[in-house]
Amino acid sequence: MPDAIIFSGPLNLSPNVLSSQSADGGAFMPDHKFQIGDTVFLEHSLTVPGGGVYVVTRQLPERNGELEYQIRGATEPYDRVVGESRLSESP
Repeated sequence: MPDAIIFSGPLNLSPNVLSSQSADGGAFMPDHKFQIGDTVFLEHSLTVPGGGVYVVTRQLPERNGELEYQIRGATEPYDRVVGESRLSESP
């Protein structure tokens, strides 16, 4: 018989995310779309400059309902932290 997922707490349904608690009380985490080492494209924004090709250096937890990543550009001496919605697969 296959293992079952037991929901012991109330469900929290938010856009594109299904979360709850596991049987041991820990929270289920949605999967990151990008993996460490992936090359991604950062959308340019008027409020946050940047844009271009970056490499994912770290997967970060969800903040304000969105998964985040630490990314680094080849020409920048620092890392950026951005939400998953600002990233896409590199062309």
